[in-house]
Amino acid sequence: MGILWGYRGINLLAAILERNPDIDGYIAGELKPEGYTVLARDLLAKGRISLGQTEGRMSNSAFNQEICQLDALVIDAVSYPPPSGVALRALANGRCIIASEGPSWTNDIIMRYKCGLILDPSCLGGLSERI
Repeated sequence: MGILWGYRGINLLAAILERNPDIDGYIAGELKPEGYTVLARDLLAKGRISLGQTEGRMSNSAFNQEICQLDALVIDAVSYPPPSGVALRALANGRCIIASEGPSWTNDIIMRYKCGLILDPSCLGGLSERI
């Protein structure tokens, strides 16, 4: 959610969806496809990643409602290592956080509160069971 550059997790989400056909993807925020992988662009075009609000700012209550509808929040924590407000909202709303392996603030939160999965990029399959 927010301004959706490729480093915000869309490319990681696309890689997860490619290996987990039983999982649906959802994003909301202003799209910035120039940073997306070919796979991410393809999945968006095919509707495999569905879109929420893509224009304008979302109110805090609407943003929290969006978070509450997710089974898990995906963040590419290696490409975006600083503190993430969306990760804190996911934690506060009891949502699983999925992040890529590597040093990051989000991964510290996942380990401290045992609230998600830190993934090795080579092991993205079988996430339904792990979530």
